[in-house]
Amino acid sequence: MHSNKHIKRPDYSQGNKVKLSVVSTKTKEDLTPVFCFKYLQADYDIESCTKEERAIFLKKLGLLSQIPWDQITTSRRQGHGSERIDVTNLKISLPSCISEDVTEILSFHLNGISRFLALREEENVMRIYFIDPHGKTYSHSHK
Repeated sequence: MHSNKHIKRPDYSQGNKVKLSVVSTKTKEDLTPVFCFKYLQADYDIESCTKEERAIFLKKLGLLSQIPWDQITTSRRQGHGSERIDVTNLKISLPSCISEDVTEILSFHLNGISRFLALREEENVMRIYFIDPHGKTYSHSHK
């Protein structure tokens, strides 16, 4: 028979000294977007939209909030995806909070010519700058 006198038993009463760390295997492309409205521009904000336009916009955000970035970046622009717009093609000025080295902005299709323009910031933050229900921010012609 073996003696247990050399085996130190753990003191389970001191559980607060045990620390668990969770290692995430998710990449930033697996994350779903979080929306920021801090830099939404006057004349292209929620207040400038009709009740119906607001509902369409919020429905789109609800759908996008459930989809990881990798699916957003690979989806068709008319679906859940976006279209990259060269900033030189914009009919409006970018806000001063966007650095001069930004060359493209993302355009998300709502319906018809309705769009909203945003940039992806940090890991998963989608910063929305313009809600454009009337297609005034850039030319919508496609080759």
